[in-house]
Amino acid sequence: MPTSSLRVNGERLLADLRSLAEIGATVSAINHEIGNILTPLNYQLNKVAQAGSLEDTAKPLQVARERVSALERLGRELREFYKEPQLMPRKVRLRDVVESTLADMRAAAGSGWVPPELSGLDVEVTADIQKLKQVLLNIVKNAWEAMQDSAQKHWTVAVITEGGKTLIAIRDSGSGIPPECQKRLFQPFFTTKKERGTGLGLAIVKRIVEAHGAEIRIESHPGAGTTVTIFWPLSG
Repeated sequence: MPTSSLRVNGERLLADLRSLAEIGATVSAINHEIGNILTPLNYQLNKVAQAGSLEDTAKPLQVARERVSALERLGRELREFYKEPQLMPRKVRLRDVVESTLADMRAAAGSGWVPPELSGLDVEVTADIQKLKQVLLNIVKNAWEAMQDSAQKHWTVAVITEGGKTLIAIRDSGSGIPPECQKRLFQPFFTTKKERGTGLGLAIVKRIVEAHGAEIRIESHPGAGTTVTIFWPLSG
């Protein structure tokens, strides 16, 4: 067999092995996440079985329902992550999408809500409006949660046009992200939220952003907050 053919076959074999390794790592991570959900579920169901009265079963049943909901959420997000984003792009005004996103977030945040400062939102981009809102809601939710332990909740949503792109920057005054975590933020199943997140949110956000031909970057300094910037192509 010619040397060139051997080299091509060898490269294909290496590529196949890398793909198998990635699939194996992903399956292992999925199994780990499912195990994290099911272990406390089984524990609480055992408590229900051993309980002597309806009052004793209330708390275990509540926790069990929460674990089932977490498993359902993981399933939904896995389907979202592994499914190629289906886009229906059209021109949309960023102010409309941002204000709708913040209205949803305000309803979830309750009485402690502090709205962000807004600037430069009267810009149009070409996007699937629901997918763009999904991206912004995920980022806004992360920013809001990052500030819950901050004395001052000061954050901004700013839009500028620069270098042929529309930049959407969301900056919070939270505690920031440790340097060792920053490189892993877009990795599936990596989360800094412990039991409150599946670790798929930002991975899905990245896929949606890139499907639009856009780019997302995160800059964070411990003690000085985090800025998430989306570099969106200008509308034609």
